[in-house]
Amino acid sequence: MKLQDTPQAAGPIPRGRPRPSFLRLVRAPFISASVMPVLLGLVLARITTRRMDLPAAALTLGGIAAAHAAANLFNDLFDFLSGADPQNRRRTPLSGGSPYLSLHAVSPRRVTAYACAAGTVALLCWTALAWKVDRGWGPLSWIALGGGLLAVFYTAPPLRLAYRGLGELAIMVVFGPLLVCGAFYVQTGFISLVPVLSSLYPGLLAGGIILVNELPDIAADQAAGKCTLAVRLGRGTTVRLLLAVNAAAILVISAMVLHPGIGSGALGGVPGPLVNISTLALAAARKGVPGSLYLSQVASVLGFNLGLAGMVAGLLPAR
Repeated sequence: MKLQDTPQAAGPIPRGRPRPSFLRLVRAPFISASVMPVLLGLVLARITTRRMDLPAAALTLGGIAAAHAAANLFNDLFDFLSGADPQNRRRTPLSGGSPYLSLHAVSPRRVTAYACAAGTVALLCWTALAWKVDRGWGPLSWIALGGGLLAVFYTAPPLRLAYRGLGELAIMVVFGPLLVCGAFYVQTGFISLVPVLSSLYPGLLAGGIILVNELPDIAADQAAGKCTLAVRLGRGTTVRLLLAVNAAAILVISAMVLHPGIGSGALGGVPGPLVNISTLALAAARKGVPGSLYLSQVASVLGFNLGLAGMVAGLLPAR
């Protein structure tokens, strides 16, 4: 599909309208969703080996931030081309996709150029780390390849995971095991039960963010043929699933505390799922009250960052 041939892309960018900045296009504040799991992996590696390769840590953080930016841009582009975003009339700051393509504030070509630029930065960081850690193609490259494919095919054809009810699982895998274990491997050269167990926590919370933000988009996603998990399950069952996901995150924390290689510092992550559970319960009790669901959307992001920041801070002085 050529970008200039799509009906949505046909309109010109109105004169006088300022173009959105790169940071706005990539939704920079949400890149913390990938940075925080990497920090957790780095801290777990520090606990395990009692050392930290700072240049490698910086390359890891920079590469992940660039990869997340590229993924956001590509996902917005393919959502726009599919018609999912233009049909959404209930857009919020946290759901409904980026508005800039639908409003013709930026062209698909420019978004593609930005996405390729960010992807190039991520590729350069990965190349440097792959050579440093594995001296070429190795486990780190497979982790990066898996994450990259899941990120691109989240909305891109032919897989279009988000359109088949598989996007939530893809997000859980990327923001959980791949990021945490990848950062751990960069520092240690191996993967153990410590990062694998710990990675379930950010994975579950990240999946929760996607689920709660799918709720306002159910009608628009149905119209675009986007069969997200929320579309398949319906609002009520999705809310119950969200409560179960956050309860599972608390169980993961309990397992981390009991693991001799992690310890009680993991308790710093408890506030994250508790914030989510409390706001979800409030939204369920105030069903139909304006703003109640949006509060849960905000809380999902707050809970993710608060929980991971608390866990990282709690684990730092562990050893």
